[in-house]
This record gives sequence, structure tokens and C-alpha cells, in this order.
Amino acid sequence: MGFRVFYDKYEEVTLWGKNLYTHLQEIYFQRARYTVMFISTHYKEKLWTNHERESAQARAFSEKGEYILPARFDGTGIPGILPTTGYIDLGSYKPEEFAELIKKKIGFTERFEFFPEHPDRLYNQLELMYDRLGIADDLSSGDRRAEIDFLADRFFEILKLMTPDERRVLARAAHHSCPNGLPDNVHLNLSYLGRLTSFLPEELISTLARLDCLHVRSRVYENADHVDENFPADARLVIELVYEPLHVAYSGNATDVMVS
Repeated sequence: MGFRVFYDKYEEVTLWGKNLYTHLQEIYFQRARYTVMFISTHYKEKLWTNHERESAQARAFSEKGEYILPARFDGTGIPGILPTTGYIDLGSYKPEEFAELIKKKIGFTERFEFFPEHPDRLYNQLELMYDRLGIADDLSSGDRRAEIDFLADRFFEILKLMTPDERRVLARAAHHSCPNGLPDNVHLNLSYLGRLTSFLPEELISTLARLDCLHVRSRVYENADHVDENFPADARLVIELVYEPLHVAYSGNATDVMVS
């Protein structure tokens, strides 16, 4: 986004030593998807805002489409911005409301390998799991949330080290786990997991065994409820998964966080 901002200390360090004239021209002419232009008397008078505006207008001219999104504090005329161009009157919106307008204009942006600072949906999913299982756990506690954040962040890094097939198999297993094992383990019939993933039983065992070095332990055992000669051997097999991260700050079972 081509926002005009007052740089905080982090951004000051980022820009330290850069040729700002060239850097800002690159942002407004090449990188940005839109430029939100906050128009006012002060905007018109400043040297740097005029440089940014010229770069943005050059980009808008080359694209022949909407790129500059004017937002007005007052009725100041700006060279190149026609009176017929649609704009937002900032006097009619709170900052949060205007931010929502920008989000709607941009639309959905897919973010790759992104983990939120405050994973609210993860907390909610854990709470649903514990409510369903009748387990008491104070997920509103600051210490508990800090532990969840730590474990989830560690697991997120582990996911990056997995192959797409490994992630897919693990996700299917977690999503279709027998609830009787949660929150301590994920387990389900090996043949059933094979149907969910289109993998042969031996392929599943091999794929999940490779996750042992990433602290996702797996084992295959015979389901005692189905020890019957009338059942094929593979129909009696169950695969179990447990996430036990090993770290100086934590050692224990975190399968609940993995599943959520």
C-alpha cells in the first residue's frame, strides 16, 4: 500500500542510509497496489508529498486504471486530481472506519507462511475442543495463552519443514481423529486414513515415520475392538500420532495445539 506515514523508530532504521528520492519513487511507481492520497493544504505545500504524488500519477497514467484513491481533509485542489474523481471525505469517518473502507477496496490478500501475533481463532478452537470433551482449562489466562503461543509458533515452524504430502496426511489425520484420543493423541483406522489421502497403508506409515525427527511421534497398533479373524489384517490397524515438542522451555504433550 502506498500510504503516507510518519515513520516510527523501526522504519527510521529501515530507511537509514537509503536514497529516499529513489526509494519513494520506486514504492509509488512500481511496488504499490494502490496509493491512498490524504489531501489537505499541508499535503499540497510539502516537497516530499509532491514527489510521491508525481510518482503515483505517473503510475496511474501508465496503468490507465484506478490507482490513486483520494481522501480529503479539505477542498484543496491538487494538480492532476480532477474534481470529478471520486474521493472519501475524511470528516465523515473515524480512522477505524476509514481503515475498513481501505480493506474492502483492496479485497482479500493471501498471506503465505504467516502466523498471527494473537491467534484468536486458535484459542477459540482449543476452547471448543475442551468444552466438547468436558475438560476444564483456563484459556483466558495470560500464562496459558503465552504457552499456547509458544507451542503453536514452534509447530508452525515444524510445518514449514514438512513436505506437502506430509502436511496433507497430518491434516487429514487430525481432522478425522477419533475424539476418544483427544487431547492426548490423534488416532484413527489406518485403512480409513488411506482412503482419505489416497495413500497405501505402507506409504502412510513411512510418511508419518519421517515426522519423528520433528517431534510428531507415530505408532501403529492393532485395535483390540476389532481383533477378529473375519476382519482383514489392515482393517484392524490403527495409527496414532502425538506431538511432543522438546525444548528447554517446554517438555510434554502438545497434541491439542497441533490439532487445533
